[in-house]
Amino acid sequence: MSLATFSVLSVLSLDAQLAETRADDVSDCLDGLGDTIIHGCSQIIKSGRLLGKPIGKTNLAVAYNNRGNAYRQKGDYDRAITDLSQAIKLDPKIASAHTNRANAYYYKRDFARAIADFDEAIKLKPLDAALYGNRGNAHHATGDYNQAIADYSDAIRLNSNFASAYTGRGNSHRKKGQYDSAIADFDQAIALNPNDAKAHNYRGLIYRMKGQYERAIADYNEAIRLNSKESIVYFNRGSAHHDNGNHDSAIADYSEAIRLNPSYVIAYNNRGGARHDKGDYNRAIADYSEAIRLNSKFVDAYINRAIAYEKIGQRDKAITDYRKAIELRSGKKVEMNNPGYVPDFRARTAGSKIHYVLIESGDDLA
Repeated sequence: MSLATFSVLSVLSLDAQLAETRADDVSDCLDGLGDTIIHGCSQIIKSGRLLGKPIGKTNLAVAYNNRGNAYRQKGDYDRAITDLSQAIKLDPKIASAHTNRANAYYYKRDFARAIADFDEAIKLKPLDAALYGNRGNAHHATGDYNQAIADYSDAIRLNSNFASAYTGRGNSHRKKGQYDSAIADFDQAIALNPNDAKAHNYRGLIYRMKGQYERAIADYNEAIRLNSKESIVYFNRGSAHHDNGNHDSAIADYSEAIRLNPSYVIAYNNRGGARHDKGDYNRAIADYSEAIRLNSKFVDAYINRAIAYEKIGQRDKAITDYRKAIELRSGKKVEMNNPGYVPDFRARTAGSKIHYVLIESGDDLA
């Protein structure tokens, strides 16, 4: 899950007296990168006094804010939150400190605290469209799609060219099953920013759900052209090919998803399904087995492997897998009147056809 689509003011300026007095440290604190910012701001925080006079709360808050934001950008969210909390304590009116701390909480998946900080930032800067967009992301992450849509709509009201807000709102509409509204938003996002890989991926999901496989594949093709490193998009395109009966293309895409993410459990499961549909039962079993190795509680993979074992006449192994699937679902050992009768197990797992994972949304795309 990413906030990268919404840019926010994150670094504040120190006053002129401070800039003239400690030029090197101030320059690093304001304009440096990564560790350089941290070093410069740390020197300012450590000194505490300039020309024999106190720095003052406002300038000290700025130094903590800028250092905290540098820690956040490095992924050191706990240290970031400590610094940003100190900045807010020194000067509660620094909107950027609330924003930066909200972003740190967001990446820690502490969405309630992130939303609370975005609330404060919006009180201080009520006309900043990016803040509404970021708060919309946080609401979306909690599953509060109505509030997310309201925030994205406010962002668009403030900035009608805000492509990422259309993408976010479209995705929340998609989650609510409001597919026509979602497509309209994705269309607008792509019109404003044709390089929005997320919008192409999300729109592809809807076209696939509508059975419009060629349009879905076209969107996934474009998403991959824009960003060829996202395993989820290959998975989604593979699923569209699979639904469209193109098993070889599906297998190729699932394989690429696995190459990019070797622990991609559901890609192994679905590649196994595509191989099963081609009659390649042994390789399907190998894929289901790998999915189970990676996640020993993956019920669908046990059911699928059982079906494949039936196909090659290995009834005992099929029964073992059906039994395991039932036990995982029920949470208790299986007692059956006919323990060696495969149809009983098959019926209890709905194991008459392969179980696929249908959708990977790509909500975490960068």
